[in-house]
Amino acid sequence: MISAVDKVIFVEGNAVNSDFHMTLQPGWNHMGCPFTCSVSWEKIKEANPGIFFYDIGEAGIEIIAVADVLWGYDSENGEWVMKGGIDPWGSYWIYNYSDSPIFDFIIPYPIL
Repeated sequence: MISAVDKVIFVEGNAVNSDFHMTLQPGWNHMGCPFTCSVSWEKIKEANPGIFFYDIGEAGIEIIAVADVLWGYDSENGEWVMKGGIDPWGSYWIYNYSDSPIFDFIIPYPIL
């Protein structure tokens, strides 16, 4: 979280200790890491076969379901960058190119 002034934020809840399922709406989707440890982008892609694809449709138009890029903000340099995974307390963006929601997008529970 970025704030112009220092703030103390208290968070309550239960730790997630299994795969996390979410829906990706068409367009940009904001997501965070639901775990207390990092998950690589490769592991997330492996848990979601068939949605990170490119196809040429009947009209010769490229069809992409979900962008194969995870974006995060680099606060030290003040810019958006491609990320190789998600970290606890991190904030990320992913783009769904399809016109429909993608149900059951999985962030796999990291096996340590």
